[in-house]
Amino acid sequence: MKKNIIKLTAQMREMETQSQEQMDHFQEKLEDLVTEKQQLLDRIAELEEREKNAEAQENSAKEVEDLKLENIFLVERTKEVDELKSAVAKLAAEVKENESFKQKYKELRDVESVSMWIC
Repeated sequence: MKKNIIKLTAQMREMETQSQEQMDHFQEKLEDLVTEKQQLLDRIAELEEREKNAEAQENSAKEVEDLKLENIFLVERTKEVDELKSAVAKLAAEVKENESFKQKYKELRDVESVSMWIC
């Protein structure tokens, strides 16, 4: 019984370490993605402004088309960033759920320890 508790405790510590590492990694990834999204939105705004200016100045149709294609690409990339952000949020929720499980396990282990002492 003690070996099982020791083994489970070691597993829990490992899970806790992994969960924290995952949470840190996801937080860093989320911050990077938010920064990238803002950069992409800024670039989109810049391209839209350039597109308006290009049309106003009657630039060549080729240059306007290139700007439109780049804008489409950037919009798609922004959508990908949003999807990644959502996935990171889901993974963070799973980490929180694992933490809850760990807490319940600790409480159960404490109850078992008390009952072992009583018996």
